[in-house]
Amino acid sequence: MDKYRTLVERLLKRTLNGDLSWDYDEFENKLSTNIAERMVYLEETKNDNGEPAIKLSIVNPTSQKAESFIDDMINGPTPNYRGFDSYWVLMKTLFDVGVRRATGADKDIDDILDTLDDVPF
Repeated sequence: MDKYRTLVERLLKRTLNGDLSWDYDEFENKLSTNIAERMVYLEETKNDNGEPAIKLSIVNPTSQKAESFIDDMINGPTPNYRGFDSYWVLMKTLFDVGVRRATGADKDIDDILDTLDDVPF
């Protein structure tokens, strides 16, 4: 499980740094990115108790699902990255930031704010 924890921490770090870009499928509510000739997918789902969960899947170069896990499977120790208290919070943040970056939401808001700053009162 340590590899899974390290993977999601590095994905978040690279996403926040702008080193990793995601594509967003709004109809499936799923993010995807290509890393080392493998597709990495993130999606919101439910765990066995019906609670919200984030699922990470990896598809290998031959288009086979190589791995898949949800945040519940790696919960336990506190994440090492930026003071997150659980892997649910870390993976949810990764998903939310990925969607915002993929859709350009932050840039859109910045552009609107810049335009509004230019409007005299």
